[in-house]
Amino acid sequence: MIKSLLNCLVFFCFSSMLTPVWANGGTACTYPSSGVDLERIKKSSLVLGFAPIENNVRYAGHLRGVGGFYLELFSCHHHGARFTVLLGPDDDVASLDKALKALPDLLFSEAQALQLKNELNAVQMDGNLPPMFFDDLAKGLGLTQVTVQLVEAEGMGLLVFQFYGG
Repeated sequence: MIKSLLNCLVFFCFSSMLTPVWANGGTACTYPSSGVDLERIKKSSLVLGFAPIENNVRYAGHLRGVGGFYLELFSCHHHGARFTVLLGPDDDVASLDKALKALPDLLFSEAQALQLKNELNAVQMDGNLPPMFFDDLAKGLGLTQVTVQLVEAEGMGLLVFQFYGG
């Protein structure tokens, strides 16, 4: 059961190694960075063992009280990130709540994090969810797209939070 979910996570991480075309197409880059403050993540008391897999592109770590995470940064024609968190196996609901409260503080400025938290508080996540698109929130944050998805399998879960702009 856990082995199959971990295999799923490994597959997901390796399948995302090829950055989406919209994040890296063409030769002349418009955005020099993803817009994510890596120092904020490194210094956060919510994060343990933050380490680069590929500098300025992929990172891994542990979200305190939740589980391991994988962070992929997008920069070039668009800026943004995909933050994938492994939830469970103990209490997925509590882990999910902690993750949803931590993500805005890790990835956004204080004002933007407050907007995002207010929007995510209204979301009822139970079981597998197709990607949820937050179009109004994205516009308010100056982004093109903000999505949240939850995938559950055999007592474990994956929370995928993604945003990009440009």
